[in-house]
This record gives sequence, structure tokens and C-alpha cells, in this order.
Amino acid sequence: MSHYIGTIYFLGKYRPLSVEGDNLEEVMIELSTRAREAPQEAQERIKDLWLSLDPRCTRQSVEHGSYGVSWVETDRHPLDTELWRRIWESMPPCPNLIYN
Repeated sequence: MSHYIGTIYFLGKYRPLSVEGDNLEEVMIELSTRAREAPQEAQERIKDLWLSLDPRCTRQSVEHGSYGVSWVETDRHPLDTELWRRIWESMPPCPNLIYN
């Protein structure tokens, strides 16, 4: 069974947001929902990724400037849990992005 992780990232400007789901559509909808009030650049990167989804891929990403969005099909989070927590805590949250 496939498992997907979607991430909105900001190349060090803000803390990233990662969501998980059992299918790619579920992950993309969750990213879109959480970014509906976020800066326009984040919403545009999600839209760019939606438009370029390729079912032959196991991962994709789009970025422009310091805003990016990616997804990966995997069995576990690609970063060590402790490393992810330290990265997440060290950066300010992106304005109006829903983290919880």
C-alpha cells in the first residue's frame, strides 16, 4: 500500500509544513486547505504542482524563489524525526499557514 507525504517549504525563510496520506489526491487537498490563507506564492506553488502531477513519478517538486511544494511516495518520512523537529522549531511559522 502506498503512503504519500506532501511538504510546503520555504528554503529557510519559514518552517516547513508536512502532511501525510494514503493517496496523492488526499495529500494535495490537505496542502491546499492548509494554505488557503497563506501568502499567494505558497498557493501558486501548490497550483503549479497540481497542474504538473505525473502518475509515473514517485516524487515531484516545484519551487520558485523561496517557496516550494513537493510530494513523495514512501514508506516513512525521509528525514530523521529528531532532525525534522529541530528544523521545524528553529524557524518562524509562515504567516496564515495552518500548521495543526
